[in-house]
Amino acid sequence: MEDKLKQIFEKTKLIKLDQQEKMEIRKALLDFMKIQPVRAKGILRPILQERSILTKIILILKKPMPVIAVILIIALSAGGGVSVAAQKALPQDILYPIKININEKVRSALAFSSEAKAKIEVELAEKRIEEAEQLATEGRLNSAAQAQVKQNFDRHAAKIKEKIEQFSAKGKTEKALELASDLEASLKAHEQILTQLSLEGNENVKKLALEVKTKSEEAGDWRVREESKVKTGVDVEAAVLGRLKAVQNKIEEVEKFIDKAKVSAEVKTMAEDKLKIAKDLKDKVEVQIEAQEYNEAFLSLAEAHRLAQEAKLTITAEQRFKIYLPSSPTSSETETETEEEKTEIKAEEETEGEGKIKGEVEIEKEAKVKGDNEGDEGIERGVKEKINIKTGP
Repeated sequence: MEDKLKQIFEKTKLIKLDQQEKMEIRKALLDFMKIQPVRAKGILRPILQERSILTKIILILKKPMPVIAVILIIALSAGGGVSVAAQKALPQDILYPIKININEKVRSALAFSSEAKAKIEVELAEKRIEEAEQLATEGRLNSAAQAQVKQNFDRHAAKIKEKIEQFSAKGKTEKALELASDLEASLKAHEQILTQLSLEGNENVKKLALEVKTKSEEAGDWRVREESKVKTGVDVEAAVLGRLKAVQNKIEEVEKFIDKAKVSAEVKTMAEDKLKIAKDLKDKVEVQIEAQEYNEAFLSLAEAHRLAQEAKLTITAEQRFKIYLPSSPTSSETETETEEEKTEIKAEEETEGEGKIKGEVEIEKEAKVKGDNEGDEGIERGVKEKINIKTGP
């Protein structure tokens, strides 16, 4: 236990706040002091010039030191109350810098494996979007807040891309694929929420919805790239089985979430329907694995994960924002529609072809009749008429 604590402290020593982060925290603490002064009115201290605890913290923050030292100072002096309160802060709130520059950095520092750190980045990217959705619901997503959300979100997205490339370079293709798939599924679901919220006419929400859509498409490109590597790999079966386990865990997680959720019967039914499709796809994957159809299994697993995530956010959308997410078509439904369209086009082409042939036959008959009636001269004139009708002027 003691060795593990030493490892934690050694790791956190490597993380330091830059000057901009220190200034943001200092400003947040000063604003906090104005709202909740330490000195109560009407009570004189023995030493009037004594500095408050928060003022001392601010002075200490000016000095370079590891993040863990800053955390311990705040935790010991404020009983952890500031840090806990900051967890609920939104962009433009006075405690928001503490949330993203201290709380979240400590959480990331305490994640030892690269896989754990990568998952945290996906969660934080999703958290930034959720914060924007909350601001939009409250009517507080102004240009400054939208810009701050975009900046923080872009930072997380860049780190996720870096992790995917690292995994891929080290031969951990299945990990890279899982990370890209998780991000894509999450962003697609949040894109729907932002699209619904943008119907209120807020241009900043529309901009953010477009940004999330763009990042979702980028994540999709990353997923496709990693899928192509896995499909041609020698251990493709193991990769599919690993992804299947992850999707099973996701479905179980969402199922428990839906069971405990207190929402309208209509929304709960919508979420359950989406999750059922995800379960059916999972069952389909098991059949595909038995048939060694690993490429098809990958596509089914990606869609099952997306639908499970969408089912969860269907509940969240009503709980937090009182909006309803429309059901998006599955890839199988899209494929069916595409096949039907192809069949209709083919039928139209065949009909047009039959009409064209029929018309040409009738023209030839007319030309022949004219030729028979008028002799060689009539035949020549009839052929000319046939050519003119076919080719046009």
